[in-house]
Amino acid sequence: MAAGLEVKAGLALLWRDGEPVVEERVCLSLEDGVVSSVSTWSSCGPGALGGSWALALPQPANAHIHSADFAFPEFGAGLRLEEAVAPPSGLKHRLLASASPSKLEAAVRGAYAEAWRAG
Repeated sequence: MAAGLEVKAGLALLWRDGEPVVEERVCLSLEDGVVSSVSTWSSCGPGALGGSWALALPQPANAHIHSADFAFPEFGAGLRLEEAVAPPSGLKHRLLASASPSKLEAAVRGAYAEAWRAG
């Protein structure tokens, strides 16, 4: 096995011949953050990360989250995009600047708790 990171995944969503397929118990080898090979579970070395609980999914899109925005649900309704979010004077930036650290922390915790509940 080539040097790099190995990950054992109980389930992996892979692309085979242009089609998505789910495979069980695979070993993913990564080089520079890119999957370089997919092989059998038993081919992973003893230092592999993951396990039967691990899921390997490709990132289909830029799925980042602005978790602090959860402090202000539905802010900016009816505003143009620039008025709502453009730095430094858009409504979002003014709201974030005026919020206490504890309110922002609670929002981030709530955002991730909701993401966990929603799956």
